[in-house]
Amino acid sequence: MPQSISALRDRIVEGPITKTLLWLAWPLIVSSLVNVSYSLIDAMWLGRLSSSAFSAVMVVFPVLAFIYSFGMGFSAAGTSIVSQYIGAREFKLAERSAGQFIAFTAILAACFSALSYSVAPWILAAMGVPHDVYPLAVAYMRTLSIGILLVFGGFAYVTISNAIGDTRTPTKLNIAGALTNIALDPVFIFGVGPIPRLGVVGAAIATIISRSPLTVIGLYRLFRGAYGFRIRLGDLRIERWWLRRAVSIGIPVSIQASINSLGFVVLTSIVSHFGTIVIASYGVATRLLNLISAFVNGVCQASATMIGQCLGASLEGRAKRVALRALALILLVSGSAAAFLSLFPQLAITAFIPNPEVVKVGSTLLHIFAPSIPFFSMLTLAGAVARGSGRTKIPAAIGVARIWGLRIPLAYALPRLGLGVVGVWLAMATSNYVAGLIALAWVLRGGWAKGRAAVPIPSIARGRAPISTSSKGD
Repeated sequence: MPQSISALRDRIVEGPITKTLLWLAWPLIVSSLVNVSYSLIDAMWLGRLSSSAFSAVMVVFPVLAFIYSFGMGFSAAGTSIVSQYIGAREFKLAERSAGQFIAFTAILAACFSALSYSVAPWILAAMGVPHDVYPLAVAYMRTLSIGILLVFGGFAYVTISNAIGDTRTPTKLNIAGALTNIALDPVFIFGVGPIPRLGVVGAAIATIISRSPLTVIGLYRLFRGAYGFRIRLGDLRIERWWLRRAVSIGIPVSIQASINSLGFVVLTSIVSHFGTIVIASYGVATRLLNLISAFVNGVCQASATMIGQCLGASLEGRAKRVALRALALILLVSGSAAAFLSLFPQLAITAFIPNPEVVKVGSTLLHIFAPSIPFFSMLTLAGAVARGSGRTKIPAAIGVARIWGLRIPLAYALPRLGLGVVGVWLAMATSNYVAGLIALAWVLRGGWAKGRAAVPIPSIARGRAPISTSSKGD
């Protein structure tokens, strides 16, 4: 039997911390791995079509990641506001806030969809995309631009569902979408029966269709009242008090995510100057980090939900204990992974690319970079604490400084001091060490746990305070 919103809230606010964290986290870990599959599946099938088609996906991906970063950034506002109202047992206010979050996300998606479609040719030309790849990349990006509303709708549903405490349903729908993508990609790319051969456009259409289960079914569940949590049409009207809170919480995270997306494009261009072998080594390291991040991100997203609901329930001490328990879990896993990569780098790299030159260069990279992975996990945890508490400015600033204040300047300067590509690896590691320690200090200081930053329930809006229909909490 599905649990009610009240039962889910009580389990999160009152249950054993470690057990509840893992209960919330494991579906999120699976979902993180599934989300990576979309671009990988497209690239795999298009690679069989032509190298130009494969390259079209690669050059469009960072541009779309930049656009998606805004939707993911504002999800911080949805997590903070909805989870804190649920923790406070202000379920009607949580519903109203969730409805406004959906409406705001839809407006944002419509704007980015139109903008992305319009400027796709200009952006890809400015990137210097090769002539044989350019028309395919434009077609791929424009087609995916039409589906941005579905992507952002999925962000909205997952954010609200996670804030409620249901991490399983989004994961099931994500898996259904990934399986749909696997089945439809070859059909639309190569053509089957009455469906013509559509190439890169077919891959984009398959991706759009496969995103539908998460968005359509997920939002339908919210409007139908899953868990006794029901969004009504009247809840879609955006109110001034909510918009102020959402912008205050979401803008720092959106700025961090978007600026850092550009930063990784710059870093990739720096790495590219050292040749194909170095690019391949960097690519393997990135994929290994993504695998570790799947666990770290899952635990951190779960901790954001728990912290938000605990602060809403005025349980500041428990919120701090959740953060410390999450820290212990991610350090245990990321520290173990870092030790393995440091001790057996050749084994890890060979699993991806057995090329001896790549193994040699990649082993040096991992020897230098792997020990910094636990420090990057600390920064990830700070971001989760920020999303749960609604205090996002400092962690966002740390995140931007890591890339633009440390990593890129050092990656540019150190190779010119005679260190070669090793200077780039040192820049990557150093930025993680510094940012991780500063982020950890912010988490341990605990100022984020003082009061409900996201939801000042008494007199939220002048002249029209939201109507509470529930008890005042624990």
